[in-house]
Amino acid sequence: MWMTVLLRTFAVAVGAAGLFMLVGGVDLVRSGGSAYYLVAGAMIAASSVLLFLRRREGAWLYFAALGLTIVWALWEVGFAGWLLLPRLLMLTLFGLWLLLPWSRRALRGKATTPFVPAVRPQLAIGGGTVAAIVLGALAHAAVGPQENPDPRFQTGAGLFPGRPAPFSQKPSSFLRRATCPVAFTL
Repeated sequence: MWMTVLLRTFAVAVGAAGLFMLVGGVDLVRSGGSAYYLVAGAMIAASSVLLFLRRREGAWLYFAALGLTIVWALWEVGFAGWLLLPRLLMLTLFGLWLLLPWSRRALRGKATTPFVPAVRPQLAIGGGTVAAIVLGALAHAAVGPQENPDPRFQTGAGLFPGRPAPFSQKPSSFLRRATCPVAFTL
C-alpha cells in the first residue's frame, strides 16, 4: 500500500516536471529554439501517467527520455561538468528513484526489457546509459552546437557574452530597486 502511495506521489512530481518542460518547449520552439524540451517534456509527461497507473512501461519510457536527455546535454555542452549539472541533475535523480526496490516492486507488468526480453533490465539500463554517453560525445565531437547553448541567446532575449551593452540600454528596474548585500555598479 505505502509503495503505491509513494509511486503515485512520485508520478505526480514527474508529471509536473514533464508538463513544465512541455510548456517551456512549446514556447522555445515557437521562438526558433531547440525542440528537445518539447519532445522530452511529452515523453516525461506520458511516462508519469503510466507510472501513476503503476505500469512498468512508464519506467521504460522515462529511461528513454533520460537517454535522450544525456545525448542532448552532451551534444550541447560536451563534458563541462557545471554546464551538465542543470541539464541532468533532476532527471537523473528521478531515474535513480525509479531504480530503488520499492519503486520497482510497486510497478505492474513483466520485469523484462520491452524489446529484448532475454536481456536483464539492469543490463539494458546500464548499456543504454553507456550508449547515450557515447552517442552524445560523438555528436558533440562531430557537429556540436552551432550557437551559444543558452536558450536566452538562441531567441535573442539577451546579449551575447563579451559583447558590451549599448549605451542607450538602461538597467532594468529590478536591478535599480534590488536590495542586495552585494554592491552593484550600474
